[in-house]
Amino acid sequence: MKVIEKKSFEEMSREAADAVFNVIERSKNSIKKITIALSGGNSPVGLYEKMAEMQVDWNRICFFMVDERKIRHEHKDSNFRMITETLLSRIDIPEKNIFPVNVSYRKVEDSALEYEERIKNFFNNAPAVFDLVILGIGPDGHIGSLFPGRNELKEKDRIVIPTLAPDRFSIKERITLTLPVMNQAKNRIFVVSGKERAQILKGVIKEDSIYPASLVNRNSTIYTDFQL
Repeated sequence: MKVIEKKSFEEMSREAADAVFNVIERSKNSIKKITIALSGGNSPVGLYEKMAEMQVDWNRICFFMVDERKIRHEHKDSNFRMITETLLSRIDIPEKNIFPVNVSYRKVEDSALEYEERIKNFFNNAPAVFDLVILGIGPDGHIGSLFPGRNELKEKDRIVIPTLAPDRFSIKERITLTLPVMNQAKNRIFVVSGKERAQILKGVIKEDSIYPASLVNRNSTIYTDFQL
């Protein structure tokens, strides 16, 4: 994995936004929509704000969710709420180009199945290959809502699955893309903020399999706001 270390959150966010812009530019002559999967968390907030300033044709871009918590989109901890506030509400993009997870189902499995079906339909039942997946790394090395030591990391056939976060997380029911979907994307970038992530990131780079992030395709770029 390539690591790009910046000295501040602002610099990291700007550099990562440049990478997103380059992915979009490389695809601008394609007749296909550009597909980007977005993660929640604090690390990508600055990136999304920078993306909102980009001069691109938003009609050509479709946004999906890497993962979501099974809570109302109005809830303060909703990933979709954060993404809406920092990016989607600031750009002129058709609503049909935005694909949030439907969290209104009583069972989290139903939310996962419905989201998987929507993604399958979008890709016309071909493999779900996103142009870009934006990831963070959790305090335990988790990515999306794939947590250490869980069987969900071994899932090979599904596109989207339900997961349960460990007890220390206040919102346990989650919906997430699977590892193979993350790994088959054309491009992957990590945005990792906070020096407290340094030790985990070192383990990820050394491919310590205790961390789910270490299982991500090595052809990925990691942007940090600290020095390793």
